[in-house]
Amino acid sequence: MKKYFNVSFFARIILGGIFIYAAIYKLLNPQLFEKVLSNYGFFPHVLIRFIVISVPLAELILGALLISGILSRYAALATIILLLIFIVLTVLGTLKGNSKCGCFPESSFLNSNNPFILLIRNFLLLLLAVVIITSKTGLKSKPLLSENIHFASLALALFITFCVSLLFVLIAKRAYEN
Repeated sequence: MKKYFNVSFFARIILGGIFIYAAIYKLLNPQLFEKVLSNYGFFPHVLIRFIVISVPLAELILGALLISGILSRYAALATIILLLIFIVLTVLGTLKGNSKCGCFPESSFLNSNNPFILLIRNFLLLLLAVVIITSKTGLKSKPLLSENIHFASLALALFITFCVSLLFVLIAKRAYEN
């Protein structure tokens, strides 16, 4: 039997573990998460309460699916969508002068108030999700994406999105400082 390093397996464990960690923190501290969302100033109060309940539950479910390997490619796709929303909120929050994430405890190495660090973290998590989606190993599931879409093209698209996001953060930071 051939042994090989299964990158997808490790990507699923890392990404799923981080999502479960974030979900547990938010579920145990809903007031803090609600305060962070209120400080963004984007959402009406009724929607904030819905987000405080639904986002941690979605993160918990996605993390569990990723770790278990059940529907992992679909979970990775949903994770990408969620991470893209987080990236947009980071950029918009920076425009308003608020770059606090509220995803992890203050003492966590995953937490930062620096929007650049938040973007880099979220894009690294996106990269893990892309690895899961493009992996040819795993449970007997049909490929989610066509064989013509390669890891390199997805990575390039993520890199371009990352550069554009950094540009927006730089513009927002300058506008906020003036």
